[in-house]
Amino acid sequence: MLTKNKHLLNYLVITMIILFGTIFISCESTKTAPILPPPPTEVQPPAPLILNGYVRDAVSLASIQSATVIIANEAGDILTTLATDASGKYAYDISNIPAAKLNIGISAASYTSKKVVALIDRSNYTASVPVAYLTRITGTTQTVVASSGGQVTNSSLESVGGLPVTLQIPPNALSENKAITVASLTVNNTLSLPPTTNKVITSAANFEPTGLTFTQPVTVSFPLPYTTTAGRELTLYRLNPITLVWENRGTAIVDANGKSASAQITGFSTWSIGDNGTFTQTGFSDTQPDASEQIVPNGQTVQHSYTPIINITQKTGDLSDAWIRNVIGNIDLFSAYDLRFNTQGLVQPVTISYNAFPQPALPTEYQKDINNDGKMDHYNPNAPNEVGTWNWSAVVQRFIVTVSGSINVGGNSANVTVGFKVYKKIRDVWTWVKKHDQGVGG
Repeated sequence: MLTKNKHLLNYLVITMIILFGTIFISCESTKTAPILPPPPTEVQPPAPLILNGYVRDAVSLASIQSATVIIANEAGDILTTLATDASGKYAYDISNIPAAKLNIGISAASYTSKKVVALIDRSNYTASVPVAYLTRITGTTQTVVASSGGQVTNSSLESVGGLPVTLQIPPNALSENKAITVASLTVNNTLSLPPTTNKVITSAANFEPTGLTFTQPVTVSFPLPYTTTAGRELTLYRLNPITLVWENRGTAIVDANGKSASAQITGFSTWSIGDNGTFTQTGFSDTQPDASEQIVPNGQTVQHSYTPIINITQKTGDLSDAWIRNVIGNIDLFSAYDLRFNTQGLVQPVTISYNAFPQPALPTEYQKDINNDGKMDHYNPNAPNEVGTWNWSAVVQRFIVTVSGSINVGGNSANVTVGFKVYKKIRDVWTWVKKHDQGVGG
């Protein structure tokens, strides 16, 4: 009996070992392999963000090749200097530049200088800069004999007394006979002084050959756009041709007539004088539509031309009307509206083009297999029997823009308003163009 029970016990032990071993093996075989993190996905950097700009003649709109383009940050630090190509284009990779704004200074031989502001939108990874329009410099050219010296004058359109820019070269200031060019510049064809100076340019002129130096000072008389006290000191500035920054070069003294100021210089460049003054923008509006909507199909453009109207509503003193209009036309706000000026400082017609872009896929409700040939045709659910085409188009509308401001300089003041007609694309839409049967000629 004992032996029988012993055999039974051994049998149970062996059975349990086999059973537990089977369970263990089964559990091991059903274990899930450890979950590993996926291999890291290589992050592709965005495409380079390129700032593309153009430089053109303000009157002919021709491209200006080999113009010098100076790109600087808002602090004035120069980031690079470029030259425009045959199409007047310049391009600069700003992918790694964190700034939201860049100051672009542009100059070219025989042209006025210009500054525009580039805007960088990091959230949308875009950059834009207005076209820089330069005005060709025209002046009076005269050969001056070195031994006797001479005087060269050029009329000013902003002078309150009708006085010209006058350059007086004393005998032997030149090392040789030289053709000298003197050109009066209107203030809207001149770079503005930085706001930190609390001054405005009251007169400017360009002297060529650029870089010419004299063995002794020569005298320049700048006509003023107002009458002021004789003997007053105004600030004399020289435009650095490398950095396009106005440099303080001393003083100019108001002449006895109170309508001009004279200074001595030793070299040629663009020079100006500045007086205490400010321009304050007092109003701005561009929200009221002025015309019905206009449809512009994708791939096509529509052009509108309009000459801005600058009105002087009130002034004190004898400020030159031409100078007042030119000052307000030179503010940064107007660079977005493509303002251009000729050599007389007159505003040129603004021409704006629009197109619809980009074109999305045609909605399915505008498609149908009309001919039962397996091809989807353009279909108008509101006119199911018509044959036509859906065009992706821009909707353009005209708005009236009004800008008002106040100018104060040398104890004189003026209130000014500027009126524009601006054409804006307000949305893009699909438009149905019905196909007309033109018939067959016999």
